[in-house]
Amino acid sequence: MIIDILKSLGLTIGSFFANPILYIGLFVIFLIAHRRVQKERVAFHTRVTDRIADFVIPFWSAVVVGLLISLATLGAGIVITIPLL
Repeated sequence: MIIDILKSLGLTIGSFFANPILYIGLFVIFLIAHRRVQKERVAFHTRVTDRIADFVIPFWSAVVVGLLISLATLGAGIVITIPLL
């Protein structure tokens, strides 16, 4: 029982990191942060916020929106099965 749960958890985490969209998204976020920092340095001769802020600030809003959507679909009784995906 526990081994089956660990196997499915491992497959889920592995498929998450095997998805190329994750790496494309991280690369795009890095490019946007780099360009923003360059513009800030030209305008203010210093960096206003850290590069990590471009990763952290959108992360929490995305988590909140994801939880709200999950709760709404759960409350509405919508079930998304594997074949539906």
